[in-house]
Amino acid sequence: MSTRFKYDYRNHPTVPKEAFTRYRWHQNGARIRGIEWQFTPETWWAWWQIDNRWERRGRGADKLCMARKGDEGPYSWDNVYCTTNAQNHRDIRPEYRGRPRPGFERRPNPKRQPPTGVRANYDRRSNHPTVSDDEWKAFQSQKQTARLRGIEWLLTAEEWCDFWRTDNRWERRGKTRGCLVMGRKGDVGPYSVENIYCTTVEDNAAAVRKERKRAGLAKARAEGRIGGDSWGTKAVITPEGRFPSAKAAAQHFGISHTGASRRAANGWKGWRYDDNPAVAGQSGDVLSMFRPRAVITPKGRFRSARAAAIAYGIDYSVASRRAAKRKNRWRYEDEPLPPAKAVAPRKTTKPVVTPEGRFDSAELAAAHHGITVKVAHHRARLERHGWRYEYNRRGRRRAPRAVITPKGRFPSAELAAQRLQYPVDVVRKRAKTRWNGWRYEDDTTGQQDFLEAAE
Repeated sequence: MSTRFKYDYRNHPTVPKEAFTRYRWHQNGARIRGIEWQFTPETWWAWWQIDNRWERRGRGADKLCMARKGDEGPYSWDNVYCTTNAQNHRDIRPEYRGRPRPGFERRPNPKRQPPTGVRANYDRRSNHPTVSDDEWKAFQSQKQTARLRGIEWLLTAEEWCDFWRTDNRWERRGKTRGCLVMGRKGDVGPYSVENIYCTTVEDNAAAVRKERKRAGLAKARAEGRIGGDSWGTKAVITPEGRFPSAKAAAQHFGISHTGASRRAANGWKGWRYDDNPAVAGQSGDVLSMFRPRAVITPKGRFRSARAAAIAYGIDYSVASRRAAKRKNRWRYEDEPLPPAKAVAPRKTTKPVVTPEGRFDSAELAAAHHGITVKVAHHRARLERHGWRYEYNRRGRRRAPRAVITPKGRFPSAELAAQRLQYPVDVVRKRAKTRWNGWRYEDDTTGQQDFLEAAE
């Protein structure tokens, strides 16, 4: 009898096919684990038939399984008992908890070496046994954030945990209002035991803003962008010298602050603000960010985006977005026009004629008019709004077609539309359909009938 026939379920007629398959899986699992197996298919099936255990067998926590007494010995009738998977997991001997059970030891891998150097520091269980999993994850997260911000990190995991375990700070740690955070003194220096303190989210944010404002003012004064202790102060030039602010000049001359400001603003007898062209008025200057930016639109120039929004009857955010993204020929005046992209000559590139001139391609015409290339091709193909291709399909230069109207002859439909105050599309439609005496000059269809009717 072959081995294949020996394990054929048809050789065991009293055992269902599904039960025989589960029996083989259980038997192979015991063989892999190195456990002796003494069940036959019939005895294994009879054991599961007791108290209808088969219906409740499975892998869930509350499902039934076959377990060995003391988790030792072979799988035999007198050495197994029925229990749930959860209870079987709890019944495993304590010395096997946390490591593979007998029969499941991993094979030694000669290529795998124990962690050394930097990798050994991240082995929490062996190097930091007093640190919990949650504390270790939070410690690594803050350390990684400090590294990305370019801040030096000098805290160990134990020092970090001692800081948060003091006064039960760990329970109040968080990112929302009222929670505790770890701050640095003056928001400068590394994260070290001597340079950190515990504070709330609101107080830390206020301290950071105050420190950054102080550093920004000091830098601005050093660069000469401001003259006093606030962003709005400007240096004043007088006949007796330069003063850091109008208030300092007023105190020197014994006049009011308002009087000194007016003298500098009006240029009275040598008084003026020190508008250094090398600093003031440049993009990114602190003072220039409060000045309105002029906007260029198809209707003309406006002093600001808000004025353009009022003129167009749109929202201010829409107007500023159009100017920033250069949509529909909107742009800020202080931003130069982008240079025209050089388009390599291609066989498919065709010159386009528009009301504003001739362009070598539809891409250049679209960039000039602030529209997409698809819209430019659409206008030129359908000859709308005065757009057309310079050449026809045969490669010949397309000459404008003269239009005959009741009010006279015009060299082109565009000129007729301009003189008669009609849309170009209307003029072309009338000339094409010969509406009330309108026609193209080169259109001879029905001309003989027209002359006979006139006689």
